[in-house]
Amino acid sequence: MPSTGATAPAGLSGTPFELVGLQWNGAISSVAAVVRYRSDTGATVRTEVPSLLGDGPLSFVTTAGTTVIRTRSSGFPYVVPGGAPAAAAKGLLQYQGQVFPAADPRLVWATAYDYQGAVTLVLADPISGAAAGQTIALPPSVTDLGPDALSPDGAGYVLLHTASGVYDLRPGKTQLVTHGVVLAAGPIGYLVYECDDSARCTAAMVDRATGSHSPLAGYAPSASAASDPIQGVISPNGRYAALLDTGPLRVVDFRTGAVTPILLPIAPPAGGD
Repeated sequence: MPSTGATAPAGLSGTPFELVGLQWNGAISSVAAVVRYRSDTGATVRTEVPSLLGDGPLSFVTTAGTTVIRTRSSGFPYVVPGGAPAAAAKGLLQYQGQVFPAADPRLVWATAYDYQGAVTLVLADPISGAAAGQTIALPPSVTDLGPDALSPDGAGYVLLHTASGVYDLRPGKTQLVTHGVVLAAGPIGYLVYECDDSARCTAAMVDRATGSHSPLAGYAPSASAASDPIQGVISPNGRYAALLDTGPLRVVDFRTGAVTPILLPIAPPAGGD
């Protein structure tokens, strides 16, 4: 059963939002849990999932009513419907490959490979694993994906990370986001860290609609945040980014550049309740 708790609200203004994360130390057969945090109340809800096998999360996707978890080396991805026990993934989701959020909050993108190694992202139902319509064909040059080559774009599609930059992939369309790195992504755009021809590096917001770059005064990512393969997320109202870094989760305010640490519970409740 889920367990609830509360910490002091983060003191962040604007529209409340919810952060959802996977709590797991990476050890075989160790307890794992899905943790939800509300920014306005400080409330947390922790739901245990079956012991995970593998060396780290490859995919962790929350839809309107389901969470999908796949580890890097596990052959046993899980689907955790809201309010129901975890179950083995089915259909397209049971095969090797990452899973990503879709623009339709009920669906996900599943990774499929053909016999020649070509990669296609297929829109799928997270419960049944059945194909649900659209597909995204990756460029023909992309055949051997590393675990960090793809990530969510924050708007229901997928980012492709290459040696030359980061690209946003959609059905029938590929668009360059930055020649640098994407620190976080969300519905209105991206938080990027990029350098000019003179090696002057800055963090900037990239507007999804116009492609304009706005330098973010007062904020510079740490070396670990700039190189971390786990991408952050931008809140739906476009004001904050949540970034993983050494220590606590950190929330960046785009208006001021201020960074607020958020301490989440990391230990299971006493007695296993």
